[in-house]
Amino acid sequence: MCESHRAAIVAGVVNRYGAVRTVVTDDVMAVRAHVEEGERYYIVPGLTVVEPVDWGMIPNVIRMAQEYARKQVEHDSRISHQC
Repeated sequence: MCESHRAAIVAGVVNRYGAVRTVVTDDVMAVRAHVEEGERYYIVPGLTVVEPVDWGMIPNVIRMAQEYARKQVEHDSRISHQC
């Protein structure tokens, strides 16, 4: 892998309104820098991309982050509503 190309993780960040944005970083601790108060982040397991992400792959990376984050929000919601 070229020095200018790095392996990176992908995370979906869910804001308080339910919108999801995607973070791609080579430092797992750096994800937290993209998370505001009241937001949650979900690192997509098993998904590693090469930075910079190829233009053709960007829509797929965003879709995978959004789908994973939404599934996790649904899962968290079900757990928190159990009595």
